[in-house]
Amino acid sequence: MVKVALVVGTRPEGIKMGPLLHALKKRGDIESTLVATAQHREQLDVALDAVATPPDIDLDLMERNQGWTGFLSRALPTLREALHRVAPDWVVVQGDTVSALAGGLASTYLGIPLAHVEAGLRTGDTEDPYPEEIHRKLLAQLSSLHLAPTPSSRDNLLSEGISPEDICMTGNTGVDALAMVKPVIPPLPDSPLVLMTLHRQDALPLFREMAEALADVAMAHPHLAFIFPLHPNPKVREALLPPLEPVPNISLLDSLPYPQIVGLLSRVSWIITDSGGLQEEAAAFGVPVAVLRNKTERVEGVRLGIASILGRSATAIRQEIPIFLADDALRKTAGETPNPYGDGQASKRCAQALAWRMGIDTRPADWLAVGFPHVAT
Repeated sequence: MVKVALVVGTRPEGIKMGPLLHALKKRGDIESTLVATAQHREQLDVALDAVATPPDIDLDLMERNQGWTGFLSRALPTLREALHRVAPDWVVVQGDTVSALAGGLASTYLGIPLAHVEAGLRTGDTEDPYPEEIHRKLLAQLSSLHLAPTPSSRDNLLSEGISPEDICMTGNTGVDALAMVKPVIPPLPDSPLVLMTLHRQDALPLFREMAEALADVAMAHPHLAFIFPLHPNPKVREALLPPLEPVPNISLLDSLPYPQIVGLLSRVSWIITDSGGLQEEAAAFGVPVAVLRNKTERVEGVRLGIASILGRSATAIRQEIPIFLADDALRKTAGETPNPYGDGQASKRCAQALAWRMGIDTRPADWLAVGFPHVAT
């Protein structure tokens, strides 16, 4: 039996690799091992529990107040040793985290072929997002199989000289995860709901001003309830709490488990965020998104008109979000637009693509050939 090792470290990796692990196990002809770096300890544990995928090997590498350099210096040799012991035929990483980069480097140094899930996402700017855009481009050079979620991501890889024979367009496994999880509805106000999140470290110096602007928007819309799950990073909370806490229609919550996030997504009418994953999940639920970033690698939502890039300036937030919240046509469009990120079968295609490259199955069909309906209403 051929062997595959999957490396995860953060909440999004756990959520998006969980369905792939289940798809591999369901096949019965591939032995899979889940290796957790625990780059984000508690958030990863909750994510893996939500998609029922406990790690086979837990390296437990997280340290308090760790930086990217320190974590990479610990993760690379430890992962290399773990993968050497497992001796897989392929290693699989997802996304653009330090854990993904460490897994890619470790597999390369061991001479093990690498598959990259969610390959080809690009903003075209190595400083936005930083350092994720750099990680993505490095992983493209390390990978032998590129599991691209959308036509745009495939085209990005082709433009960088990646052979079309090494790319399979699968859809995004994050859409599959939504269908795996039973939503849990947290206690919520009766008013129309707006979900807000901010967490990206590259924008941390701007968070106080951004939060002040979001507070002004909320106070100008007392008929709406703004739900704000806070990232556990102390620096993020230190910047956001003072402006947001006094506003009566902003509910500040601790970071929510994934089933509660899914339950919340099923109830909200608008999303304001700097998250990449939420842009995908919003499309699955037909919710319009205001993106508080200067660029996004999830360009499909923008092209379809269901996501709007507003930037990070306080002025833009104060001017543009009221327009966003008042746009009934946008809400209707978002609710009627098919999900451009997948159809819930991405994990099956990723597993088949791996099996194809290992000589035990055929190449998976183009995912767009089968359509891509909403996974939720």
